[in-house]
Amino acid sequence: MMKIGLFTSDSVFNKNRMFDINDSKVNRDNIIYPYYLLRENLIKEKVEFNTLDFYENYEELDAIFFFKLDFQELYKILKSDFHGKLIYFAWEPPVVSRENSPKKLKGIEHFFHYIMTWNDEIIDNEKYFKINIPQYFDDRVDFTRLKTIKDKKLLVSISMDKSSSHPDELYGERKKVISHFEINDFNDFDFYGMLWEKNRYKNYKGSCESKAEIYTNYRFALCFENMKNVKGYISEKIFDCFRSGIIPIYYGAENVSDYIPEHCYIDYSKFKNIHQVYDYISNIDQSTYNGILNRIIAFLESDARKVFEEGFLRKQIIRVINKDHQPLKLSGWDALSLSGYCHMKSLKAIWRRTKAN
Repeated sequence: MMKIGLFTSDSVFNKNRMFDINDSKVNRDNIIYPYYLLRENLIKEKVEFNTLDFYENYEELDAIFFFKLDFQELYKILKSDFHGKLIYFAWEPPVVSRENSPKKLKGIEHFFHYIMTWNDEIIDNEKYFKINIPQYFDDRVDFTRLKTIKDKKLLVSISMDKSSSHPDELYGERKKVISHFEINDFNDFDFYGMLWEKNRYKNYKGSCESKAEIYTNYRFALCFENMKNVKGYISEKIFDCFRSGIIPIYYGAENVSDYIPEHCYIDYSKFKNIHQVYDYISNIDQSTYNGILNRIIAFLESDARKVFEEGFLRKQIIRVINKDHQPLKLSGWDALSLSGYCHMKSLKAIWRRTKAN
């Protein structure tokens, strides 16, 4: 049986919590379920898949996946007797992880046999392979039991309070919408999420335990990715809306319509500002609203959704782990650079602990 170790994006997912659908702390809104399915189905294909801390010796592994770039862990692996494949999953856009920009990926690609990414512009099926954030679609609401629009508030947003200096970030655009409704049309908008408490917004309703429960009380959801002007980055946000029976107002991937029919969502980029968006959604009647919901249902029942399911991710994983590979050709400078980076990181950690004490 082939063995894969996963270096997770956060230590909270270690000890195979990445795949534990019964752990309510990590499986909010069923976000873990696709990875649970991935592990179960890989086992059926004779591939053992566990978080990296599950293994004592790297040399017993056929591949190590990095869901987060960590040079200390990478250096540790390269110094060991590991001879399998190193594969990096560039899940986040550059706004969140700057190392995932095409230029930065080019700079680290020699440390990995393959890089898996959503970025349609750099896929070559030799070094870079396409992935999407996997979704589980079968837990959607019963659309026949949804409230009518007269029983729902107009608009909601669920997001964390974040900021970025990247020119294509969309955190600022979310805040523009929030600021608009602090002054205009106050009763038609609510928002939820973490880290907003300090700002004392009038429309802020607190943190969010379940997106699905909140979404059922609104007609439209502000659905902004973390980044615009990219191709292929379509996160869970729009699908959370679809599964909950709410119409997303989407802003993000410029080629989203290549994957999702454009009449399943309202394209924020086609409006000049939030004033125009508000006027438009305020005048959508029940018949028009139902028409959009029916197109969402059609998408959820179509083959178009398959590239966002666990099966597509698994196919891509099987594809790369079965490819022939050559040993990584790392120079002495590469080893020295990694060693220096890890040494500096250790010194910074010691300095932080000393300062805290």
